[in-house]
Amino acid sequence: MTRVHRRVSGFAMPIPPIYGSIDGLCNPTKSFSPKIVSLHTPLNAHSNDHSESALRATFRTAMFGFFDGLCTNANMVIGVCVADWLDSTTDMTRTRHEVMLAGMAGLLAGASSMGCSELVSTMYEVDMEREEIRRESEHHRVIPDRESSDLLALLLSFGLSETTSAIVVSDVGQMSHYDRVRFHARVELGIDQAHTSRSTLAIRTAVMWVSFATGAMFPLVPWLCTMGTSAPVSSLLPFTMLSVVFASVIVSAALAHMLRWPLTSPLCVRMTVRQLVMIVVSVSLTTLLNMVVLGQL
Repeated sequence: MTRVHRRVSGFAMPIPPIYGSIDGLCNPTKSFSPKIVSLHTPLNAHSNDHSESALRATFRTAMFGFFDGLCTNANMVIGVCVADWLDSTTDMTRTRHEVMLAGMAGLLAGASSMGCSELVSTMYEVDMEREEIRRESEHHRVIPDRESSDLLALLLSFGLSETTSAIVVSDVGQMSHYDRVRFHARVELGIDQAHTSRSTLAIRTAVMWVSFATGAMFPLVPWLCTMGTSAPVSSLLPFTMLSVVFASVIVSAALAHMLRWPLTSPLCVRMTVRQLVMIVVSVSLTTLLNMVVLGQL
């Protein structure tokens, strides 16, 4: 196996690491282990890559939840405020209470909805991956030659030479059944893990809930900070928009830090501008719809 590793290491798509979480499906006698098992290196050689991959997935969940909460509650707060502002018969003192009530309701309802959606979608994904691996395991029992031919064709499509591809296929064919399925699942199906632990599901659900609630809180900050004051409602709208802009900058800065980009890089600036444009467009459409409903157009 060392010889194969040296020969393919220079290609653009080397043989990827294999994750040991498929063992329980391919060989019921083996206990599940979430650690990484590689074809060419010791077990701990790819542990940092696996941890970084899990961290990136969690970070993506957090960024998605944060921006979703920010955009949703910006529409909620500004939409309710503008609707009451256009209605000349509305008491502005009551408008403050309505905006805060609508914003908090949107925060709690949206966070709970997104958290549940994240949990359910992840569970569906896990179930589908388990079914694909079960089917792959059955294929290796019934038509192993066909699976070897498919793997050879796939390796050739990656750019490996026929000699190297044949060596890899030969070595994979000498593996045990569950190791072969694990390899094929990673290379052919792109499945790193057959299932996710309950703790990981709980963490991703909590991350989605907290991130959505945090993003949804920013449009409410000016309203919460001026509780009990006589600040006019019309003066709070600009501060609400500034709070949304500040939150968008935070999202871009966090992502830039994650990807090791400079904060002043064109990619970071373009990402911030894109987020602000999407929020402005969505808030404008919400305000326009309110104006149509109120007969202001």
